[in-house]
Amino acid sequence: MSVVVAVKKGKDVVVAADSLMTFGSNKKYSFVNDQCDEKDSPFGGLDASFLIVTKKHIFHVSGNMTVTEFLKFHAIGSGCDFAIGAMHVLHEQSLDAGEIARRAVEAAIEHNIYCGGEIMLLEP
Repeated sequence: MSVVVAVKKGKDVVVAADSLMTFGSNKKYSFVNDQCDEKDSPFGGLDASFLIVTKKHIFHVSGNMTVTEFLKFHAIGSGCDFAIGAMHVLHEQSLDAGEIARRAVEAAIEHNIYCGGEIMLLEP
């Protein structure tokens, strides 16, 4: 699955991921309709979670469409436990959001076999 992290520190919000994950593309996927079990809901059988990141907020949308806001950081993917642990330790240090995000993805890559490649950073 890979790992995607979002870090908010001060006025900065940064998203980072390993290169096995992408920040979207020009391709349009019909996974919502393909997985839908109910014709009345486009999310009937959706089995996925998402991070929604704005310039001021970090939200996690779970597979059952529950939305949770995170005030400092969050991660999803197979390496998320390692990334969250790293962000927990690093957030109170004198590092900027980008450096915390990069190091969190590095921790996930180091300790999870499903994460790897280069680290990509994105500021919403």
